Amino acid sequence: MELVLLAPDDIETPRLVRAYHAFCAEKASDPDEREKHLSVGEVLAENVSEGFDIIEDIPRIVVETYGGRPIYSVFESASGQREPIEGRRIIDLIQLLREAGTVSKEQKVGPDFWDPLWSMERRSIALCEFALENDYSVGVTD
Repeated sequence: MELVLLAPDDIETPRLVRAYHAFCAEKASDPDEREKHLSVGEVLAENVSEGFDIIEDIPRIVVETYGGRPIYSVFESASGQREPIEGRRIIDLIQLLREAGTVSKEQKVGPDFWDPLWSMERRSIALCEFALENDYSVGVTD
């Protein structure tokens, strides 16, 4: 399951990629991680084609933790259709990701020395925060 950034079509893809990775760099506390985000953003921006989507994976354990059902079901319309998540609903999604991530950590998923869930959780939350800050929306895909 993935989160995809839904930004207006009139924003050039390279500019959007640079902005997203600069945002992630600002959030990083480790200088090496900051530099990595900036360099990855620059390389992607130089090589990306139009129609490129900014996507972050949601860890499966996080997806399945919320209420025993897939996290996207929380954001389906009454008719069962998936709709873009925006505004207050992004804030709700961030909260759900954090809660599910906490539960997965309490369940001690994965080896003690390696925490891929934390990294994936952090990236998916960063995508949501970027969307919220820029008045974009996110979508959830299988």
